[in-house]
Amino acid sequence: MSTKRKFTKVICGLVLLQGLLLSLGAEETQDEKILFLHLKITNNVISVVESTAVPGHLKVPIAAEKQGDLYLELISTNSSVPIWTDVMSDPLVHRYEYEDPDHPGQLKVKEVKVDQADFTIRIPGRKEAKQLNIYRLNQPAAKSAAAASNQTRTLLGTVELRLSEAAR
Repeated sequence: MSTKRKFTKVICGLVLLQGLLLSLGAEETQDEKILFLHLKITNNVISVVESTAVPGHLKVPIAAEKQGDLYLELISTNSSVPIWTDVMSDPLVHRYEYEDPDHPGQLKVKEVKVDQADFTIRIPGRKEAKQLNIYRLNQPAAKSAAAASNQTRTLLGTVELRLSEAAR
């Protein structure tokens, strides 16, 4: 048997193996959901505009220790211990960068706080999820620091979830 023929057989075997692994992975992720929550915050009160559950797996963020002003925690029906947490920037604060007219080539930064904003968050669509709590942190913090509970925070709102019905 020639080397070229052996190489062709190995490549065909690898392609078949990859297809098998992808189909097995697809079966595992069919039950996984991502819940997109379109929210509105007005005068520090959060309301749900729309929610959508789609098949998929929530990616792990590249910057695991990003800083945020809002702390999100997903609570299960079985426990008060969060099953998922994250932090995000405050949607009420818009940051603008522009060139300083007095010093060309240098940037100026201006933060503008608004009274209301629409924003969307993605959370894992776990069937055991009961509610999402959204807190404002007194100081921006990373997810791990905010979860340690020694960070002072104020509850902005709670979103009741019914994933066992919506995720079907």
